[in-house]
Amino acid sequence: MQEGPASPFFVGSLITSVVGAALLLATDFAGWSSSTSGGGITVEASGYIGLLTVYFPLIAVLSGTLLYCGYVSFTALGDPEQGPDPRYIDLAYKGSVAVFATVLAGALVFATIMLTDEPDDWWLDSGFYGGMIGSLLTAVLLRLGLQRLSA
Repeated sequence: MQEGPASPFFVGSLITSVVGAALLLATDFAGWSSSTSGGGITVEASGYIGLLTVYFPLIAVLSGTLLYCGYVSFTALGDPEQGPDPRYIDLAYKGSVAVFATVLAGALVFATIMLTDEPDDWWLDSGFYGGMIGSLLTAVLLRLGLQRLSA
């Protein structure tokens, strides 16, 4: 591993991107439940946004982008004689910002729909938090590592 002033940032971005991708892919993004009753019959309905829903392709692309950020961070820690390519680090930074923006937009759309439909209960789940926190920390750490490399 390359020991240098930027190494801690790339180790951090490797960890945050892989954990964020795993949470986004393996856990639910959001969910809701509601119940209606009439004539002595109660009907309970619930749903979620996650792995086995129609949103899986988008979730897979977002997770793949975070895994790419992890790969770039890992390669930046590689051969000490050959420094990391700043173009790939910048591309990974832009990818993590795009994941952050997409997860935020998805949460805002979900919250707007839930406020309009008024179910009994709705929530943002660990996939949302993993995507938000993982992509934000990855973006910050990649940017700091890139700045440290260019200094």
